[in-house]
Amino acid sequence: MAEAMARASRLITLIALSCYLNTADYGTAMLALACHEILRVFTRIGCGAKIIQCADQDLDGYARNAITLQWAICIFLTLCQILVAELIASFYQNSALTDLLKIMALAHLYYPIVTIKVFLLQRENRMRYFSMASGTCVATENLSAAILVFLGLGVYAVAIAKVIAAILWVILFSLPKVQSISAGFDRVIMRSLLSYSGKILSTEVAKTFRQQADMLLAGKLLDGEMFGLYSFARSAGLGLSQSLSAAFIGGLYPYLCQQKRTKSDNTGLKNVLIACTCVSLIFVLQAVLAPIYIGLIFPDRWSDAVILVSILCSCAIPLLIVDTHCVCLRAKNQPNTELAIMLLIGLFTFLSLYYYAPQTPMNFAITLCIISYLYLPFLFIASKIKAISIKNRLPLTFLNPAGE
Repeated sequence: MAEAMARASRLITLIALSCYLNTADYGTAMLALACHEILRVFTRIGCGAKIIQCADQDLDGYARNAITLQWAICIFLTLCQILVAELIASFYQNSALTDLLKIMALAHLYYPIVTIKVFLLQRENRMRYFSMASGTCVATENLSAAILVFLGLGVYAVAIAKVIAAILWVILFSLPKVQSISAGFDRVIMRSLLSYSGKILSTEVAKTFRQQADMLLAGKLLDGEMFGLYSFARSAGLGLSQSLSAAFIGGLYPYLCQQKRTKSDNTGLKNVLIACTCVSLIFVLQAVLAPIYIGLIFPDRWSDAVILVSILCSCAIPLLIVDTHCVCLRAKNQPNTELAIMLLIGLFTFLSLYYYAPQTPMNFAITLCIISYLYLPFLFIASKIKAISIKNRLPLTFLNPAGE
């Protein structure tokens, strides 16, 4: 239900942006969002993963230090985004990016207010409230952007909508009753938290870099019109697919941790396989229906993006498999293996796109699709190497199942 809300509202936003923004401005808005997402990943430092996973007797200590760490990271990140906004705009030779990134930076300051409540809700597996609240925030952000662009705010609509959603996030997650915990600092616990969180953060950075690598390069290699066309196809295809994938992965980690604590790992993995297959079939259906829904609900000037949308929809399947595999590793407390996989895949994606340097939206979409499906044999080979190393007790530290 939460994802249905998000997807429906996202579709409304896409229609509004595609109608009221020209192709170049649409590309500017999407590039600003991609840059913001790259920077925002540092808020996902991994404190939540530790709180969800840790034993009951360790919860209070980790939670106190997590609050302190989250505040420090978010304040620092806000200042950094404001300071680097002009540099990013200069790199892409697009002055409009400066103000957009500065406005979006303000959203970082709201999330630490309720961050511990969000983590505790996930730990308690209260996913009904978490999903509906987060889905409402996503829907509000999307609808706010649609309304603001309709009112004539142009590309600034997407930036202001980010701040509105952050304020609503604080309001909604202030309501549920969870254990009351205040900020604190303990040197030993903070060192342990930073050690674990550093691995999770590195993984999240590599994952986000992989997800946004094509946008970052396309924004530089393609001219304004072609980049606008590509970014539209990506939003209408891969963007919609990844929103469903993100919802699935977001609920998967707390579920797997709960299964692990109750010693029900085998049942949990079987259910994950079934769910992953069902989500993949939705992606296939979306790719097949793309020529129909693009022609029906979007203006005619976006008709050239139909094939691009279908191609990019199909990319979501291998991405889902990779993310599911990695979140299973995280639940098993194998952050080193997860990090190794994400780093290699992220570098492979960026270097491949950089080497081939596609010069048209179609070439970008085809290249990204081929790269995405090459992830699957890589995962197979990595799992075989890991199995051999465990069987023969080889000192491959990055595949150490203990995560040390």
